[in-house]
Amino acid sequence: MIHNYVAVNLELAGLSVSGWNNLSLLSIIERSTNPDWSRHLLDWFPARPSLNLRIAAMTTAATVLAAAGWLWHRRRPEPSWTAAAWLALMPIPLGVCWTHYFLFALPLGFLAITSSTCPAPLRIAAGWLVSLVFVMMPLYAATPQDVARYAVEPLGFPWLHALPMALMAGVALASLRFAARVDGSEASVPGGGTPSSAPHSFGPH
Repeated sequence: MIHNYVAVNLELAGLSVSGWNNLSLLSIIERSTNPDWSRHLLDWFPARPSLNLRIAAMTTAATVLAAAGWLWHRRRPEPSWTAAAWLALMPIPLGVCWTHYFLFALPLGFLAITSSTCPAPLRIAAGWLVSLVFVMMPLYAATPQDVARYAVEPLGFPWLHALPMALMAGVALASLRFAARVDGSEASVPGGGTPSSAPHSFGPH
């Protein structure tokens, strides 16, 4: 059964849906190359985008995931941070990422907001991410008729649809960078070391 589930999700990674509530990386790239993209916001028929678009989306997703893996290997954050960050990163390679998938970012958002090891900019970004997830909640129950009133041509700024995904990926990567480590040390400061060890980093131990 698990093998079938994996196969289905691998297949979905190469498919896209034009519907407004699909905010996947692939759909955003696809909309940015389609001049009349807003006319298809009420279409929910799965389609396979061109090979170039799929390569662009998968390359971007692979770069983000590789960066996350490198940060995790370098920092080795606490398990709670690791689980929350990778949970938030899970939707990135998907070709179809419905708006309710961004609920996966809530554990990481709340963890970063309440953390004492994260810098203020990261806590602010996490607050924006959590707020955005809750702002999108009314969209979960929106009907095509509700959306049709706003799908007016011309509708610009397709890259604005990338804001939730970009914010979620950015907070995840920054969290892996600044999260508390398994050994109990805090986030490293510029130049190396930790906030508590930085003043003594030049002397012998």
